[in-house]
Amino acid sequence: MSTVAAKKFFEELTSLLQRPVTAVTTDGKEFSGTLMGFDPST
Repeated sequence: MSTVAAKKFFEELTSLLQRPVTAVTTDGKEFSGTLMGFDPST
């Protein structure tokens, strides 16, 4: 990911902190909850 794209991605992800989110895995499982944080190194 380019530096510009990575910066934009993390800005958008940061805007979702403390908000309800739903993650859908590639096999269709859904996980819902409040986004409390993320690890940018993974």
